[in-house]
Order: sequence, then C-alpha cells, then structure tokens
Amino acid sequence: MFSSLCLLSICCCWTRTILAPAPSQLAAIENHLRELPRITLAQRSDVPRTIAHEMRGAAANAHPARLAFCESGARTGLIELTDTITSSATELSDAVADAYFQHASRIRTGSSPFVEA
Repeated sequence: MFSSLCLLSICCCWTRTILAPAPSQLAAIENHLRELPRITLAQRSDVPRTIAHEMRGAAANAHPARLAFCESGARTGLIELTDTITSSATELSDAVADAYFQHASRIRTGSSPFVEA
C-alpha cells in the first residue's frame, strides 16, 4: 500500500513529466516571434514577445508539489496554471493578429487606403 508521501512523490513526477515540454515549446514560440519582421509600429511593440515570455515564466516557475496538490478532487494549482496559459495564449493570438494580420481585415472591410487586386 502506498503512503501519502509516496503518492505525492508519484504525482509530482507525473506532473513534472506532463509539463516538461511546456517551457521548451514556449521558448520555441519566443524564437519564432523574434524571427518575424518588425516593420510597423505594432510589430515593433514587442507585446507578443512579452506575453510569450510571461507564459514561459509561469510554466517554468510552477512548483510541482503545488500542481500535484489535490483538495476535494481538484488540483487548484494545475487549474490556475492552465487558466493562466490559456488566457495568455488568447492574448498572444490577438496580439499577433493585431500586429501582422490587421491589414488583411482592413482591406476586406474597405477601411484601408489599399485596394484589393
């Protein structure tokens, strides 16, 4: 029979294994953002890179024991981390769209001085 300390140890290792790729995947996103062109003011704002950096920090600084802690069937630390990353990913998506794809929507709506060919 497992002791609660042994079970906590297993949960911590499992959580670490599940989350291990996250910081490296977020680092890859940061690298991709660095490679994007920086022509317009919106592109030079660094908002997308700041959001990606904050997401990477949240994942990297997550304490495995806090993520594994379960109270009344809920892992509040893990839920908070996934909620943070989910909302940051939405913000990141919006920031990249604003910086790199607004010209396309402006042309479609007719609010751009450019005429679609």
